[in-house]
Parts: sequence; structure tokens; C-alpha cells
Amino acid sequence: MALTQQQGAEAAAGPRLGRWIDELHGAIVPFEKRPDAARWPSDGAFWRITEVFTTRDGRWDLENQGARGCIDPWASSEWQMGSAIEGAGGAVHFFLVALDRNGQRVPGKGMWWWPGDMSANFTPLNTKDAKTDGTENIPLNGYSYVPERGEHGAWSGCVFGRSDVFVGAGLPANEHVSWVIVFQEVVDAAPPDPDPDPEPEPETEAAWRAAVLDLLSAILARVDDLATHLGA
Repeated sequence: MALTQQQGAEAAAGPRLGRWIDELHGAIVPFEKRPDAARWPSDGAFWRITEVFTTRDGRWDLENQGARGCIDPWASSEWQMGSAIEGAGGAVHFFLVALDRNGQRVPGKGMWWWPGDMSANFTPLNTKDAKTDGTENIPLNGYSYVPERGEHGAWSGCVFGRSDVFVGAGLPANEHVSWVIVFQEVVDAAPPDPDPDPEPEPETEAAWRAAVLDLLSAILARVDDLATHLGA
């Protein structure tokens, strides 16, 4: 699914979040804040989270609007009421979607899920490769939590590489809510070309004083030479 110009601008401005994400205590951890960031060498790209939304009872239409976790109208339209994601009817699932830098699906992209917090050497509990449509998912059965008590869901997920991480997926009060997290490859900005005619760096005060003293010494030396010549 190629991005439209508007969607590309929105991705550049930051992730698009469904209206339930904050209430359900989901959150994004940027790659730069991952405790294991050092183990991922630069390969010229990041995998940024560009969209996060939820569905309720496996529904991608707009018939249950108002129920906690129901899909946002923009997500229903953009993802063709779920037909663009294999297994979208799952009612208690954690979906990851991988898009390349052009907005096309990435079959075979490695995907990770795990419960709990990250550490510098954490090991994911579930690893899968994306299906032909660039998606995969795991069920969240049994992972209930109560947002009203300040709790958040137990599960986190990301794609393989220098990826943002989504944390807090689960079933609020055991309600049938699924989470959909969209990752897109973003190329590192190239360093600017060097200035072909750079301005000279200003001399420091110490260097300026040294140059003045050198000049004065040269002038005094010439005066001495002149005085010697005139007295001869």
C-alpha cells in the first residue's frame, strides 16, 4: 500500500494514533531510548512506528462506534475494513505491519513480541517472519489488565533492526481488543555536502595577540636596522 502525499507528510510529522491508545495506556518507545540500542549497528535505516490503532471484537466496520477500543474511521477506510490485513478478524490479537520506505509491504520481515520490560540483552518470547502481506500477529488471550487502576498491557512488539517499540498491548478488563502497529522503514538523512568555499574560521584572541606581537617585533627589528644604517 503506497502512501499518499498526505500520509507521507503525516508520517514525517509523527505517528498517527487511534483515539483509544492513550486511554488504554499504550506507548511508543523510540529506538534511541531502547536499552539494547547498542547491539543494533547502523544499516542506513530506522523502522519507525507510523500508525497505531485498535479494533473491538474483531470488527473493522463502524457498527460498534463508542465501544472501548473500536476502530477509528480513518483506519477502517485506509485498511479497507480489514481486508488489507490477513487474519484481521482476530478479536484478541497483536498485529504488526511492516512497510518499506516506499510504503510497500515487506514479506519476510522479522517481527518480535515479548511480555514485560526490555533489558540490554532481552530475548523475545515470540519471533515470526511477516507473511506475504507484510503482517503477522500473536493472540493475547489471558493477558487482561485494568487501565482505570493505572495498569497497562503486558506485551511489547517491534520489527527486527533499529526499530521503535510499542509497549502496553493487552486486553483492557478482558475486553476483546486487538492492537495494530504499523512500522515503516525510514532512511537516515544523508550528511550535507561540504561547503566548496568555506569561510575561514575566525582567529582566537590568543592567536590574534600573537600575530600582533610578531608584527611589532618585526617592525622594531626594522627600526633597529634603520638606526644602525643611519648611524654608520
